[in-house]
Amino acid sequence: MNSLLPSSALITRVRSGARASWVSALIVGTVLLAGCQDELPPPTSGSLSLVVSEETAGAATGAVLYVDDVVWTQSMTSSTYDMVLPVGTHTIRAEKECTSFFPNSTMTVEVKAGGQERMGLHATTNEGLLVESTFPGARIFVDGEDTGRVTPATLCASAGTHTVALEFPGFAISDPQQIEVGASLATVSFDAQPVAQTRGAIVEVLTAVDCAFCLPVDEAAERIWNDPQRAEAGIVSVQLHHPWNRTDVLRTDDTEARNGFYGFPPTNSGLPVTRTNGMFPTVGFPQGQTVETFYEAMVGRIEPFLTGDLQNPAIALHGFEGEFDSETHVASGRVRVIALSDISDPASTQVVAMVYKNKLITYSRQHRRDVEFYRVVRDIEQLGTCSDLGIAQRGDWADVEMQFDLSGDTHWSDAEMGMIVLVQDFGTQEVLNVRHLYLR
Repeated sequence: MNSLLPSSALITRVRSGARASWVSALIVGTVLLAGCQDELPPPTSGSLSLVVSEETAGAATGAVLYVDDVVWTQSMTSSTYDMVLPVGTHTIRAEKECTSFFPNSTMTVEVKAGGQERMGLHATTNEGLLVESTFPGARIFVDGEDTGRVTPATLCASAGTHTVALEFPGFAISDPQQIEVGASLATVSFDAQPVAQTRGAIVEVLTAVDCAFCLPVDEAAERIWNDPQRAEAGIVSVQLHHPWNRTDVLRTDDTEARNGFYGFPPTNSGLPVTRTNGMFPTVGFPQGQTVETFYEAMVGRIEPFLTGDLQNPAIALHGFEGEFDSETHVASGRVRVIALSDISDPASTQVVAMVYKNKLITYSRQHRRDVEFYRVVRDIEQLGTCSDLGIAQRGDWADVEMQFDLSGDTHWSDAEMGMIVLVQDFGTQEVLNVRHLYLR
């Protein structure tokens, strides 16, 4: 056996007995390694270069590439894919709607040990239809039939004339179009713009059972609620009961947290408090106030959000619907949240849902009688930030679902329940928009 270096060259470097032993071991290992080179096992893999070409730009884009029925890439492009594969026969397959691959969409290749194989795959678009919209996500209808697809999408379509229409709740869509499909891909584009929406307003009344002046404020809020003109304009008012030294039986942990969110301390001082769209706090019921004057003051704080400088919202809420299951005592709903303009702080802007029960009756020691309270919030859920939901720029949207388990709250009447969805900047506390829905 031949060493990698002449043994004499190694021996001349030895300066001590200890080092001589170390060098001798190195020489032996080196000699053994050199002598066993011919005994190394043969390689167990080889390489494959798959070169993808396109008849027209984008023909292969979005195709799924499989190797032995396992996804290699979810979205092919016109490119070269270099693979290291075990020795043996392998299946290469490409799939994309309305697209043909040559020489075949499924091919086999024999990988040899240490070999370098090369294979070509050419993509061409069949008769098909590419449907696009200014903002993505619109449902596509072809010849009156729901395709189950949303924009942008490439659909297989036979040659001839087809009518294409879009459905996009919360967006204004251009009219249906007729398009001629031939041997190559036909493209049809639609203008889709978010629908402008009047800003709603919410009056949150932080109140309590044994509060001397909470009932007049509650009555003023009730007048706002029952005014058809105000209700149609999107005004809602709800009560968030305060702990009142933890004796208020109508409070919940959620409503107590909401009080804390507005910086209201867990004491009975300063009640009642109102917040209009998270702004313009009014604390207490000053001397000389009446239900009428408090009502007029509430209306004055609401008006700028409906007809004044603050009426143009950054967020629209569309398609709000919900239901209450009287057997499971679960309230559920869904709403589409759409950005009408860029959101200044999407990470701090939350979608919030509230569910309330109306006309709750409990005994008030302050008034020494049973008192009926209106629209008392029973549960509050934060459904995610705009960042979580992918809503940051104009036209971004998300469908949001909500669910409330009220099974532990059944000692109260289920009559006249409702749900409120609002979008609020938790940094500034401003409510950007709000919508209401009756559940019964």
